[in-house]
Amino acid sequence: MKSVIMALLLALGFGFAPALAESSPSERVQTENDLLERALAHNPELLAAQEGIAMARADYRRLQAELWPWLSFNSQSTAGSNQRMSMPVPGIEPANMSMRPPGLTANLNLTALYPLFTGGKVQAQLEGGKRRLEQSEAEYQSKRLEVQAEVQQLQLLRRMLSAQQRVLHQELKRLDAALSLAEERYRLGKDPYYILLRVRSEQARRLQELNNNRLQQEKSLADLRRWAALPPQTLLPPLPELEANPSGGYLPSLHDAGKLALQNTPQLRVFRSMLGEAETRVQIAQASYFPFVYLVGVAELRVPERPEMDYSSGVALDLLISLPVFDGFRRDAEVERLKREASQLQNRLNDAQNRLQAELLKEWHSLQLNRANLELSAQVLSQSEEEFRIAQLRYHSGKAILLEWLDAANQLRQARLAQLENSYNFQIAQVRFEQLLALPEPAQSQPASKR
Repeated sequence: MKSVIMALLLALGFGFAPALAESSPSERVQTENDLLERALAHNPELLAAQEGIAMARADYRRLQAELWPWLSFNSQSTAGSNQRMSMPVPGIEPANMSMRPPGLTANLNLTALYPLFTGGKVQAQLEGGKRRLEQSEAEYQSKRLEVQAEVQQLQLLRRMLSAQQRVLHQELKRLDAALSLAEERYRLGKDPYYILLRVRSEQARRLQELNNNRLQQEKSLADLRRWAALPPQTLLPPLPELEANPSGGYLPSLHDAGKLALQNTPQLRVFRSMLGEAETRVQIAQASYFPFVYLVGVAELRVPERPEMDYSSGVALDLLISLPVFDGFRRDAEVERLKREASQLQNRLNDAQNRLQAELLKEWHSLQLNRANLELSAQVLSQSEEEFRIAQLRYHSGKAILLEWLDAANQLRQARLAQLENSYNFQIAQVRFEQLLALPEPAQSQPASKR
């Protein structure tokens, strides 16, 4: 009995082992590039955009089926006991009417329908389906660029906040030492009480800044987990240092950047596809002015239960022509409405191009000015470090009071934080500028497209 219980416990243990392994919090994303790749592979909005591509591709295949003939098979079985039935009519002698043959009868029907001419309707529907497929692919690329830019900006934000946190911790260590010194000098009567209050207030301000920094870190971490679709137990990669003087990289001229953006930006491709689809809807509506010509072939076989009953069977070929003659001017109104809709989309496309040019111009100048601010902040930091060194020497030699040292320390802290912020702003401007250019990615990072 004990051996059976032990065997059951071992079986349960092995059964729960995979589940425990899956729920263990040891899963970790190794690098920031891995985090970006995970976001591009698991972001729900991107997955939804991929499903949109699959839906548009399936709809395009459905429209392609309109080019093929339709083949349908019908069967009908009838069972009756009376071959003829009398129908009494008031004022007229009863007449015998044939309702159905006696016994069991089976009718087998095979019908083929092929559109010979539809006024260009089928071709326009195919073109519209193709445009919708292009639109869904462009929407996917737009969402992909958005996810990539958001993750990169959040990673840069976390780097900057981590670097600011280190600066604030260094400042707090200096303030702790200054507070101990101020308390000692106040106890000895060498410094007035307001200097001690000043040091304490500066320490409280740094603690507030540190708390705000931690709050921003938690918010950015939550946003990053959302964009990357990370489980709560997944550990994030260690944060690399924020570059104090990042390389500018290649910056095209404003004219070349405008050409690249107009050519590659997915948002414009979305509007172009919407405009093309609207134009195909106009063609579909105009096709209703033309006759529809269908070739119909029918093969029918009737099988009666009684062999002496003779029912005709055979093959027929028909030509079906349909032309609406008058519909109360509905077609004219529909064509006019669709033309106005296409014109509206054309204006929206022009507005999107103007907004893109304006955003590109702003980001291009932002890159230029942030690069200049980055160089200036490096000079300010160097001067603040020298100023703080001199203030320390003056204070230790008794030529300056603690307030002068505190002011120099504040200037140094602000210079370091400003340099980090300018570096962050410059790199953020780079990310946004590259997002507007929408340069093509390697082929392996694109979704499979089979038309």
